[in-house]
Amino acid sequence: MNKTISIVTIVLNDEEGIEKTIQSVLSQTSLPDQFIIKDGGSRDGTTSIIKKYLKDYSFIEFLEGKDNGVYDAMNIAIDNVVSELVIFMNAGDYFHSNTILEHVKSIYQKQSLLYGDMILEGVEGWIPYPGKKMISSSFCKDNINHQSVFFNSEILKNKYHGYNLKYKYLADQYLIRQYFRDFTDIVYLEKSVAVYNLKGISSKPSFRIKYETYLLNLKFIGLKCFLKSFYLNEIKRIFKNLF
Repeated sequence: MNKTISIVTIVLNDEEGIEKTIQSVLSQTSLPDQFIIKDGGSRDGTTSIIKKYLKDYSFIEFLEGKDNGVYDAMNIAIDNVVSELVIFMNAGDYFHSNTILEHVKSIYQKQSLLYGDMILEGVEGWIPYPGKKMISSSFCKDNINHQSVFFNSEILKNKYHGYNLKYKYLADQYLIRQYFRDFTDIVYLEKSVAVYNLKGISSKPSFRIKYETYLLNLKFIGLKCFLKSFYLNEIKRIFKNLF
């Protein structure tokens, strides 16, 4: 019997977050075929929480060891993925409903990528994002949250070789745009897949994030999008400094 869905979770010193994510996975009406948890060397009680689930759930696999950041940790986990689809739900992320995996399994027909919307935890009035079917040019304005994406793992491993570590902050966006550039069988699920919070994420993007955004726009969409995103950001910055 083919294995359909693997989940990868990256964690480092996050007891509350890892418990929340594990409980969300275990509450699914259709459990994953594989659940890989990669810990980068936690020094709190995170690993103890993970280990208490291992004896009761044989599909949970625990990888321990140092890594060079979240995308490197994801690449280490990718090497161990055995299912046809993989989704990355990091510590603190959780599924929007308990029927997500059941729904994806019911409609999966060897597509390259399936994606849905995401919701920010604790943000009042948040509208599911992106809330629409995307095409390559849509990325000039909108993005897809990678916690709401089911990647074809064979393509991820053999064509793209995991996440591009040259992108420190936006390797996930680089990967998603590669799929949209190269494949036409992408499926929009028309429902919210993931919920995540902004814990630890700055509300003021660093220069590096802006720089990587410009590079992505230029590489995948073109000069017009690059100029549009660059000048809009610079105009906003100037007006903010003036007033």
